[in-house]
Amino acid sequence: MLLIRLIVPTLAFDIIKDVIIWHGAYGYTKEAGLERGLRGVTSYIVGAEGTQNIMRLIISRELFGK
Repeated sequence: MLLIRLIVPTLAFDIIKDVIIWHGAYGYTKEAGLERGLRGVTSYIVGAEGTQNIMRLIISRELFGK
């Protein structure tokens, strides 16, 4: 479960970024709604669930103990 919390936000960020690129300039507008998704996913990478490095620490403690 913890490994999923490490991988999924980064994967989602890459997918949304690609979709924005596919949409071209329209992907950057608020009408498309993609920028909101990008901000939401970024919050999981940086803030809500902890930074990626902290998640790696949590996973390593779960696997190898304190």
